[in-house]
Amino acid sequence: MNVGVIGAGWAGLSAAIALHDAGHDVSLYEAGPLAGGRARRVPGSGNAALDNGQHIMLGAYQHTLQLMQRLHREPDRLLLRFGLKLQAASGDFELRCRALPSPWHAVAAVALAKGWHTSEKAALIKAMARLRLRGWKVTPDRPLAQWLDEQHQPAGVVKRFWEPLCLAALNTPLVQASTLMMARVLKDSLDAGRNASDVLIPRTDLSDLWPDHLPAGITLHRHSPIQRIDAASNGYTLNEKHWHDALVVAVPPPNARRLLADLPARPGTERLMQHLEAFSPVAIATLNLMLDEPWTTLSEPMLMLDDQAAPGQLGQWLFNHAVISNARERHPLISIVLSNCLSSALTDRDAASRLIIEQVRRQTSQFGPMPDIAQQLLIIEKRATFAATPGLTRPDNNTPWPGLVLAGDWTNTGYPAVLEGAVMSGQAAARCIG
Repeated sequence: MNVGVIGAGWAGLSAAIALHDAGHDVSLYEAGPLAGGRARRVPGSGNAALDNGQHIMLGAYQHTLQLMQRLHREPDRLLLRFGLKLQAASGDFELRCRALPSPWHAVAAVALAKGWHTSEKAALIKAMARLRLRGWKVTPDRPLAQWLDEQHQPAGVVKRFWEPLCLAALNTPLVQASTLMMARVLKDSLDAGRNASDVLIPRTDLSDLWPDHLPAGITLHRHSPIQRIDAASNGYTLNEKHWHDALVVAVPPPNARRLLADLPARPGTERLMQHLEAFSPVAIATLNLMLDEPWTTLSEPMLMLDDQAAPGQLGQWLFNHAVISNARERHPLISIVLSNCLSSALTDRDAASRLIIEQVRRQTSQFGPMPDIAQQLLIIEKRATFAATPGLTRPDNNTPWPGLVLAGDWTNTGYPAVLEGAVMSGQAAARCIG
């Protein structure tokens, strides 16, 4: 079968590989110059090969890890792996999973956490135990802030545990985030074996991690935006010139809706269009600082920053590539992540960057002075994820049109907008085609 895949993000790429492995002829259409979608190398970023955003994965991401192995991209070499560790840059808090069977590795992490009173630890352990006893289900779904209030979670636990994890996993504030989606993340990371909660950070740029290494039989058309899909009696035509037996549409919801609007209406079309309209994009910003020299006195790969310490201090996570990367040219790089960032706070990029740099210097003082900054680049991915809110109805892979399926982290994977969800969705779309 001749299959076209529209969009070369992680969902489209994983669909293309699965279809290729099933024996189909696959053509992949990407509007930009690089594959990878919202997890890719920034074109022209120089020797350091900056990414459009700092990403992490978890040991639970088995579909992604298996895909890397399929492409002979060695996860043990290309990913820095360590046990889950939440450490405040200021040094006043640390939670670290222990070398115990699941779920005791997580229980011990809380019980031995630095910076919480005994009552705070007990409250978190009790809430997690209740959630586990209920099969990690929350019915009805509701905002995480409401559920945390029902569970009598102390303010210190919310600030140091729930809020950082919610922003990192769902990119949605507590008052809006789906408790059910958060519970799914916790189930698959903390209750699926000790290694499932491991943190995996790419040691190379995101494009080199695996998107640049497609099987030879897949035809990738770069700089090839698809503007129109037309249905034929025996397939579909793209831009009135590329014909395919079947299609995978692996683009963001607004783009998918625009493309599908040209097709003849069928039962279920209106419902699908309504679902595609329901997504709200959420931005993530990353401030990349290329230092004069590697920050060797900061020995941690990842630290939590306090984004509530003072106005304008927006950084939430700090990544030190001197510890992470296996590429020497990336060693002087540090990246500061601003999840769920509001564009209004970053209107003046220079001023925002100055405040974030001041925040980093102040909160990391225990590690010694940060080396001087040689270059800096603030990257804002305006549609990095979707708001993971309660009651959000996400479409399945199948559509009302035969042989046309959807793929994307926004489809009904059960996960929020994470890389593993994108890979899972692409592989599920390929199975729908057969």
